[in-house]
Amino acid sequence: MVYSFFTPDDQESPDSSSLSDVKSSDDMAELSNDGSDHLTDIDTTLNKANQITENPGDQDQINPDLTDDSANLNKTTPSHSSYKISDKNNLANKKTTPFSGNVVKKTGKKSGKKYLNALTRIARGKLYDLDSALELLKHCAYANFDNTVEIAVNLGLDPRHADQNIRGAVPLPFGRGKTVRIVVFAKGDKALEVSNMGVEAVGGQDLADKVQKGWLEFDQAIATPDMMGIVGKLGRILGPRGLMPNPKLGTVTHNVVQAVNELQAGRAEFRVDKAGIVHVPVGKMSMTTEALKGNILAIMEALERAKPQSAKGTYVKKICLSATMSPGIKLDPSSLGAA
Repeated sequence: MVYSFFTPDDQESPDSSSLSDVKSSDDMAELSNDGSDHLTDIDTTLNKANQITENPGDQDQINPDLTDDSANLNKTTPSHSSYKISDKNNLANKKTTPFSGNVVKKTGKKSGKKYLNALTRIARGKLYDLDSALELLKHCAYANFDNTVEIAVNLGLDPRHADQNIRGAVPLPFGRGKTVRIVVFAKGDKALEVSNMGVEAVGGQDLADKVQKGWLEFDQAIATPDMMGIVGKLGRILGPRGLMPNPKLGTVTHNVVQAVNELQAGRAEFRVDKAGIVHVPVGKMSMTTEALKGNILAIMEALERAKPQSAKGTYVKKICLSATMSPGIKLDPSSLGAA
């Protein structure tokens, strides 16, 4: 087909060569109708192809000749149009293709045989008294190393309120069953008082420089108030590791001798988390039942003393006793004198 276009100026002074190419008005109308019909066919085929792409399940209800029309369209339409249609078809096929492999559910790691065996020893839903729970825990801990015994207490607190975000420390009467490595940031007479008490290191700026270079061979840090200007610069190192001295925990004090004695004897620190639960280590599995019981009772008394006045309702909701590798054992709060 040949299309010729001319302006009014061309009509006034036609050229002999151009007149030979100009068709009659009837021929032009016929060509115009043929072209519009051709474009209409293209639009119809495009609409049908898009209908298949959007509703792949309805292909049987559509004209069976549609597949051939869309295939021919990919050959005759421009490259960008054929790319879009084929891309949509591929996407539709991906959505409707069933997954042939095994579905992995995100339910966490499977429990081992030793854990499941220990779990059968615990009566589901039963609240144990403290003595029975400690005896049962001795049989449920299956690790080959000396497990740490921990108690978790669910308190009726809302940690979003500042006065209910309790935190503190309590000396354990029977210790924690482990040796605590301590460093003391002090100078002058305070440094001399603790230098012979078996601490790892005592010093001021020299000790801070040593920590700044990466030395962290200690479990607790104590500082006098006048040394906090130096120790505060170590916040990025000590803070994330829980080693930063804190006046609320008694590790920023003038009485450094008493602080060292308490840490060496064994002291437990507690702080309520976002869910209102306090996790406190109470000792080692190698300790006697009486020693673990004494430490647990001391922790419960400290939690009762830390109860804020704004707390309403039941203060101690649930208590759970567990070891490093053992199932949890639910305790009866009334057996521990909890309100």
